[in-house]
Amino acid sequence: MWETRDNTQTRNFTQTGDSNTMIASAENVTLVLSSESPDTNKNIEIPFGNEHISVSDSQLLKEFLQDYENTIIRCVKTDFTVPGIDIDLSETITSSYEKKWDVKSLKFRNKFLREIIFNTLKALNELTIYLSDVYMRAIETSAGLQLIARNESREEGDRLRGKLRPETTRLRYKLRDLYRELHPDDYADLPPFEDSYEKYCEEHDLH
Repeated sequence: MWETRDNTQTRNFTQTGDSNTMIASAENVTLVLSSESPDTNKNIEIPFGNEHISVSDSQLLKEFLQDYENTIIRCVKTDFTVPGIDIDLSETITSSYEKKWDVKSLKFRNKFLREIIFNTLKALNELTIYLSDVYMRAIETSAGLQLIARNESREEGDRLRGKLRPETTRLRYKLRDLYRELHPDDYADLPPFEDSYEKYCEEHDLH
């Protein structure tokens, strides 16, 4: 007879002792076999700010942050007009995306969380444009090869001031705000940023 208790299936049956050498000292023994239902976690939801996400989404988010959290923080903290930019930053961003998250990001089921993930990946990938040879050149330093913004001609100077600085600053604001959205519980009791991404874009006519 099967009984269901909290998504666990239990089956009871009786085994005579004479037919089993492991329990031969007993006349009759009742064995209980239980198996966890494959849907145990199907209906479990985990708080995520004002949302609730599934166990699978929570696990995916943890994996995503393991791959990207340090990279996001580095991008937010880096002034891309100042010498000493990590020469491997672009490859770090591109590699994680092309090897895994271009496809795996589609597995998020919660629409709110999926949008945050998509926007984060979009901002990171857009940032790699400004780490290219068009905007950067490599220099030898005591710490090895690093990047510096191109600024050796009038054209390069205009590009730095008119494109590199405002666009990378915009993306840094965007990633900072998205980082906060990826950690809603950590920022639950804190007021909104005064210098938000939207405010920066409005002030600098960026979209």
